[in-house]
Amino acid sequence: MPEILFEDNHIIVVVKPAGMLSQSDQTGDEDLLEFLREYIQESKGKPGRAFIGLVHRLDRSTGGIMVFARTSKAAARLSEAFRSHKVQKRYIALVAESFDRARSMLGPDGTLKDNYRKDESLRMAVSCASGHPDAKPASLSFRLLRSVSELSSAGSTLPDVALHRTTLIELELHTGRFHQIRYQLSSRGLPIVGDAKYGSRRSDKNLALWAYHLHFPHPIRDTMDFTALPPKEWWSERV
Repeated sequence: MPEILFEDNHIIVVVKPAGMLSQSDQTGDEDLLEFLREYIQESKGKPGRAFIGLVHRLDRSTGGIMVFARTSKAAARLSEAFRSHKVQKRYIALVAESFDRARSMLGPDGTLKDNYRKDESLRMAVSCASGHPDAKPASLSFRLLRSVSELSSAGSTLPDVALHRTTLIELELHTGRFHQIRYQLSSRGLPIVGDAKYGSRRSDKNLALWAYHLHFPHPIRDTMDFTALPPKEWWSERV
């Protein structure tokens, strides 16, 4: 069940469960956009179809924080904030390597930069030369963490998790490309736990990837920050 973190007359901030669609697709499975429309109609007693504006997405297999607009004006302002890189998105990912091994493969904490393209037939990101007509530049910052307590925006409630067989990576996107985190980590030999499509030894319906922190300018107020770590079962199934 999605968790509502904040709502007013302009926006609604919610935690999307891993496995739930951000918006409807050909499967007809439950999606967050329609869930929020029904939530607004029922909780506010609004007649007709409530307006909910989708301004960004998370893949179905990725859970975490999303912000939606409740008016067309808010949707326009939030969309512009995403386009102009005024939104800060932090993720966490688990990879099936020890801390020292992951450090040797990624190097010092810093930035990963790549050029790649989306292969439509495979529905995945593939490497290509920077001069390829479909090449897209991708950039993210990363930090390798020995424990959950080292997260930049962990909040006050931390899960009691021991990372025995995995390493936790905190990532901040500078671009929002197709399967960006999945590609940039796997291309360096560190596929996300459960991501068999990009080389993980195990195949899970949902990935060990979570959008845990969102910082953005409110359409009419100051900037807002939200943090939400994954539920206990997310950790227990993977570490």
